[in-house]
Amino acid sequence: MKNSYRKIIDRRLDEKERNRKALRHIAQLFVVSSSLIFATFLVVFFAFRLPNLKTPFSFQCNTVIIALSSIALFYCVRALKEGAQKRAYRWLLIGIALGMCFALVQILGWKDFMQNNLNFRNILLPMVAAHFAHVVVALLLLISAASQVSKYRIHGRQRSFLVNTVWFWHFLGFIWMVFITIT
Repeated sequence: MKNSYRKIIDRRLDEKERNRKALRHIAQLFVVSSSLIFATFLVVFFAFRLPNLKTPFSFQCNTVIIALSSIALFYCVRALKEGAQKRAYRWLLIGIALGMCFALVQILGWKDFMQNNLNFRNILLPMVAAHFAHVVVALLLLISAASQVSKYRIHGRQRSFLVNTVWFWHFLGFIWMVFITIT
């Protein structure tokens, strides 16, 4: 009898591990495909040899905001690994709030950026739209993770969804840093 229960438990644990690995691979494929999209935009950007674009000051502020958001999310994952659920939840909320600030400042900054660089609108608009769509998806995933953390569905031993989402957010921050560096 004990042996049959053990087999059932082992099968369920194996299934959970396979699901966790599958989700990690899906997240990695999403980041790779997003990287290819942004790499294409960068190739087009450099192919046209654009002159120095006039970037608004709000973009510099946004760089700090997304860096602080990534730091908060790093501390969230760290707290979760340590088993500090409430602290992880607070860091996650801080990261989400900073992410929303990033999105808002980005909207305002892009409005100024597009008005000051009218000649390059055809090149910049697809890049802007793709990045902003990814930011919205990442924020929705972070909000979903926050809901799961608050209900203890994500915890120290079951955190792969949150970790994958945070890596995606870090990836978007990296893309933002690349964009700011080239403009």
